[in-house]
Amino acid sequence: MTDPSAESSSDATRQPSSSLPDPDTGDSPSGGKRIATTAVQVLGFLIGLGMLGWAVSSAFSAENRDGLRRLGDASPIDIASLLAVTAVGFVVSGLMFWLTLRPVRRLKASDVVATNFVAILLSYLPFKLSALFR
Repeated sequence: MTDPSAESSSDATRQPSSSLPDPDTGDSPSGGKRIATTAVQVLGFLIGLGMLGWAVSSAFSAENRDGLRRLGDASPIDIASLLAVTAVGFVVSGLMFWLTLRPVRRLKASDVVATNFVAILLSYLPFKLSALFR
């Protein structure tokens, strides 16, 4: 059996393995790492823009125009049903997260469902606006 004080002292002397700044020492990631991270983020942003453009052009292509016209002719019952199923999906997703979080931290279910609803809606926004909001 090992001495618990020995384990805690060895944990305290370990160096952080992340590239985030250490608040105790003021260390920051190297300039090369920062440039590489920025380059990857810009590349991801440009790829995301390209994918968004491709999705929009595909949605409005000649072969999809008939489907878009039929979608515009949907009955109010169909639209209401779609909205109801979407709302149920939002609530169930929020409740699943609430149940998962419950052993760790007790929060009001309505607060978790509302936060999840906002996060899901924001995830549909382009350019990672949802990440900025969070």
